Amino acid sequence: VDDVHEGPKATEAAFAQDCRPGPSLRVPFGYAEDVVPFQVVEAEAKIVRVIFARITAGQTVGQVVNWLRRIWPSRRWSQNTVKKIVRNRVYLGEANYGAALKNSHEAIVTPEDFVAVEKALKKWRRQQLPTSAH
Repeated sequence: VDDVHEGPKATEAAFAQDCRPGPSLRVPFGYAEDVVPFQVVEAEAKIVRVIFARITAGQTVGQVVNWLRRIWPSRRWSQNTVKKIVRNRVYLGEANYGAALKNSHEAIVTPEDFVAVEKALKKWRRQQLPTSAH
């Protein structure tokens, strides 16, 4: 059984029925609260795109957090928050609520941006691993 549905029409009804905003649905940073399907909040989406760009350019998650704390001090930023953002496929326009839903809402980043961040994080992790002494 193919559990991937393409296009907003196929997913809108399922999304509205199963994923109504409320206490159980956490709307990701960059998307409007209480709107189904998710709608981009451009001011926040720009921040998400810059987070991806900075990590792709070689900044560490800690450096990105420091930058975020300077530009948006009223919001609680942590390394865990940034890691959740860059690993969350929702920013590709995907949702997963029992079934993978592609194109369920507007993407904030491109697949190329997502892959570039994955590669940058893997490279950074490899550099952080202690070398084994034989």
